[in-house]
Amino acid sequence: MENLQIVLLSICSLLAVIFVIVRAKVGGLIALLFKTLASFGFVASAFVSLALLDASQEIKIVACLIGIGLLLGLLGDILLDLKVIYDNDKIYLNSGMLSFGLGHLFYFSAFSLYAINLYVDLLLPILVSIASALILTIAITLSSKKMKLNFGKFLWQTVAYTMILSFMTVYSLVLLIVGGLPWLAFVGMILFFLSDIILSFQYFGGKINNKLLIILNHILYYSAQIMLLAVIMIL
Repeated sequence: MENLQIVLLSICSLLAVIFVIVRAKVGGLIALLFKTLASFGFVASAFVSLALLDASQEIKIVACLIGIGLLLGLLGDILLDLKVIYDNDKIYLNSGMLSFGLGHLFYFSAFSLYAINLYVDLLLPILVSIASALILTIAITLSSKKMKLNFGKFLWQTVAYTMILSFMTVYSLVLLIVGGLPWLAFVGMILFFLSDIILSFQYFGGKINNKLLIILNHILYYSAQIMLLAVIMIL
């Protein structure tokens, strides 16, 4: 990791901290502005790192796919905060979940290409991850009432997104074990998973304005982005 990349990571981390403080204390459009700035910092740093990357064409494609995932995360960030500001569930929550879901598909492509580059057969990791994701999704859905979560009209979207997120978490772990995927990628997926669990309590548990959950959710989320940005830097 070069000095410039360390500086970029530090700037991104600082922007994320500033946003979390503003979001917890002020909220509203000004918080959205700082959130957009923080997320843009990760996207810009990803593509600067890609430009500096001295690696094979396949590895550069891996880095580019992760960068696109971060870009879709930026779009999802904006949409979800617009949902909070304008309380328009139908447009902003659905669009935000779709954006993040597409982002995970790009992460899947990146991790898969990385493993293929190391001559890993992906059939078993994919089958194991699908089976595990099904079990996790069913368990989470069935336990939602005990956790006082009401998905309402967003049930199928939530189930689909939970399936994708669970799959990616297990998939990154399996590839870490059998395919040499950087451990930072797995940590990033775990942090995303934990962040979205907290987010579900906010959106579907009536705790949208709970400051502790707001802080925890964003700390976990931006820590996940730091992990994925660092993956690009160490490729």
